[in-house]
Amino acid sequence: MNELIVFSWNVLKKSLKHFRATPDTVTRLIAGILSALEANGADIGTPFVGFLLEITGSDRSVQGMCEILKAEYRKQTGQDADFEAHSSGGVGATRESIITISRGVRMVTEEFDARGELSKFVASDKQNAENSLTNHNNMIANRGLRVRKKQRSKAKSAIFRAARHEPDWYRNGVMVNVRYGNDSLRIAAIHAPGPNLSSKVAEVVDAIVAKASDQNVDILIGDLNRQGAFGTAFFDDLSGKWSSGTSFKKSATPTLGKSRWDRILVNKTRAFEIDSADPIPVARPADLNLGMLTDHAIVHARVYDKAVTIPVARAAGTIPNSLLGSSDIVMTESPLVQSAMPSLTSPLAATDASSLASPLLSSSTPAPVSSLLSPPPSIEPNPLMTPSNPTTSEALLSSMPNAPTGPLSASGADLTTAEGVQAALPSVPKGGLTSMDAEELAIMLVP
Repeated sequence: MNELIVFSWNVLKKSLKHFRATPDTVTRLIAGILSALEANGADIGTPFVGFLLEITGSDRSVQGMCEILKAEYRKQTGQDADFEAHSSGGVGATRESIITISRGVRMVTEEFDARGELSKFVASDKQNAENSLTNHNNMIANRGLRVRKKQRSKAKSAIFRAARHEPDWYRNGVMVNVRYGNDSLRIAAIHAPGPNLSSKVAEVVDAIVAKASDQNVDILIGDLNRQGAFGTAFFDDLSGKWSSGTSFKKSATPTLGKSRWDRILVNKTRAFEIDSADPIPVARPADLNLGMLTDHAIVHARVYDKAVTIPVARAAGTIPNSLLGSSDIVMTESPLVQSAMPSLTSPLAATDASSLASPLLSSSTPAPVSSLLSPPPSIEPNPLMTPSNPTTSEALLSSMPNAPTGPLSASGADLTTAEGVQAALPSVPKGGLTSMDAEELAIMLVP
């Protein structure tokens, strides 16, 4: 099964000067990255893609930071990883870079042009402000209020704007097109403007999310600086599953508060599974007297394939929860059986699905998938089959007398191989079962 770990960490205005002055910073940043990988069960070969946000300095100095981080990663792990610098733009104090970190993947990186979408908001904001100024002046005239000709200042449209920034003030993000194994993902990361703007003017983050949707982004991750739930028609907000916020409270003890400034938004039409556990705080011991490492925790997720769920032999109760596409699907109707099999991307014919549905149930009573998860210990793994241990489609049919022959052919197919299982299911389009799916099905069919 292909897996990928994805994470993002706002490291609080780190620069090359900071790295050189406080080597402890580099050590703890790499240790923090490794903790995010370990929290997701990653081993030395698990691919990952990560993003360090709020990196400051010139392009050259940020590249120097990448080299330092790469050397420290090799020192702590004995392995290599790629560290790359990407300018986010911005003006003056808003100018930053993002460092991408990856291992075990092929990546094509491009700019995530949030500024292009934000420029539409700026133009709309200006027009709304002009309209508000006109209404204000008309109100004064209609009331017959006296206009002081020597007044040093008078109403201007700028005071009616929701945000008084031009497009170049905003930062872009970085977008990576990732290939790992046979899978691919599009991930965008960004550091949105501070909460005084992003949390008060909804259009700022809305524009970023709209751009991600327009670019068919699978995962939008980063510091969005906005509170409250804001899952959209296109994305699910994984922060709803977290038990804490993503930044430290302003207290002597480094504990996480409830504000979820950092987010992981995932495309609703995703063709993969994704889990996101609680953010990981990485604090510097107070006795070092070196100041705060960062006020943000690491947000992280594990991406993995949708697993095969054709539990013929395991229908009586040996199905791991991770293999099921849903916990409440009644597997007696063709569309519901199809939805319980998320890895079958090619549609099943109605007769195929209904034929598969019957042997999935050990009685004629419609049973939800959830009823298969907690079987009594006394239930045998495969009550639908006789002890004849069938290894061909003919033997399988004879051992399952109530199973219609719709999707199975009596072709003598060897059900102990992936190819044989595919041959025994002729109405499932070729390629509808992956090799892994077929092997899993073969294991299920043969006790």
